Amino acid sequence: MKKIPSKKEKFQIVATRRIQNALDHLTALNKCANRDKFDYTEEDVNKMMKELKNKVNFLEMQFSDGLENGSKKFKF
Repeated sequence: MKKIPSKKEKFQIVATRRIQNALDHLTALNKCANRDKFDYTEEDVNKMMKELKNKVNFLEMQFSDGLENGSKKFKF
């Protein structure tokens, strides 16, 4: 009989795969920094970095909210 993975085990499996995918895509994005092959401005770079930082901040907020959801209690 197959063991049913716990929610923690499922999280670790899925999160590991998704983090590795994100890291691989960021590594691929590094290649765009090659000035011999691409032309970009400081404004282009700032726009990209701002978008990436916004997404990371949103992700952090989602996980923070998820951690707090289990411990929130009603108060007046």
